[in-house]
Amino acid sequence: MTLSTGVDLWDEAANWRCITTNGSLRQDKSAVMGRGCALEAKTKFPHLPTQLGKHLIARGNVIGFFPEYQIITFPVKHNWHEPADLDLIEFSTRQLEAFARVHMAERILLPMPGCGNGRRRWEEVRPLLVDLPDNVVIIAKEKVAWQT
Repeated sequence: MTLSTGVDLWDEAANWRCITTNGSLRQDKSAVMGRGCALEAKTKFPHLPTQLGKHLIARGNVIGFFPEYQIITFPVKHNWHEPADLDLIEFSTRQLEAFARVHMAERILLPMPGCGNGRRRWEEVRPLLVDLPDNVVIIAKEKVAWQT
């Protein structure tokens, strides 16, 4: 895992961009993508909430790959209104780690999972990410004290 601050998810060169998500569905079966990088992705890719909703129904709240957008969804919450779940972050991390190790030549950006709207502290989340390979870049838009 590599750490980088002052990086915008959409402006930085990458093969894949992770967006942190939840497992909630709207009445129309589209995914709830109302804040943070999920909202940014929804704005850029208006069909993504419907596609993610179908993924959630078919596969559950697990990482999803949307190559047409170069997006990987990275679940951090079960329900949009709850704090991020550390067990879910760890599970999502293991799934991302497996993908990243097979695709070592590809650069993958991951915003600090669960640390914004998920209401978790970096000190809680960082230990869950340490096994990610160096092609996964943990990013923050603003300067952050990375040390725990």
